[in-house]
Amino acid sequence: MKAVVVYERGGKYEVRDVPMPRLNDGDVLIKINYAALCYRDLLQLAGYYPRMKYPVILGHEAVGVVVESRDPRFRPGDRVVPLLHEPDGTCEFCMRGLDAYCINALSYGENVDGFFAEYARVSGNALVKVPNEVPDELAVLVPCVIAMVYKGIKRAGLTHGETVVVTGASGGVGIHAVQLAKALGARVIAVTRSPDKAKFIRQFTDDVITEQRFSKVVKDLTNGVGADVVIEAVGTPTLDESLKSLRSGGVG
Repeated sequence: MKAVVVYERGGKYEVRDVPMPRLNDGDVLIKINYAALCYRDLLQLAGYYPRMKYPVILGHEAVGVVVESRDPRFRPGDRVVPLLHEPDGTCEFCMRGLDAYCINALSYGENVDGFFAEYARVSGNALVKVPNEVPDELAVLVPCVIAMVYKGIKRAGLTHGETVVVTGASGGVGIHAVQLAKALGARVIAVTRSPDKAKFIRQFTDDVITEQRFSKVVKDLTNGVGADVVIEAVGTPTLDESLKSLRSGGVG
């Protein structure tokens, strides 16, 4: 099969013919339908991931169909999405149902082969079945972007009708956070520095702010109270304003 293989730190990769993956007990072989390109992939190619092994098949976002299974939870024909990493299923966090924090996890496309390939071996512990009504084009984005944002929102305890501020709203994480918070019933205030991008964002949100010092505008829009939740998708450049945008007892 063909795969994108990174063979040296510093962005050196090529499309190669490689052997089909071999399965162990608990593994599943999937035929890749779609694999998504993420900024993380570019950072890995640039050498920013010290744990990255070489050679390795790149890619950590995919959707595919089960071809062969050694895990009784999955059968040939199941449409599935892999998680970003492979939990061992036995560490203290996995045993508590917190497999995202597995201390022995292996990350796909980093220290175990990923999904820029025709087929991939995936641990059954790292697979989720895709509902029939969810198209491949959406399913492929869920693990790295949508699931991350959803988990953050749930941990923040967001309830229907609360106000959420999303910084970096025109970026890949931000625009998904805007739509997800809105779908969960929040009033959403999107922050972007680009007036041109603001025109696009308006279709998904309640308010858009383009001012660099946006906390005052947030307070004005919330009758001086502030936001219940801030989803900080930028970092240092906006962190101070994000904190100032929160109401007393708010979550960021």
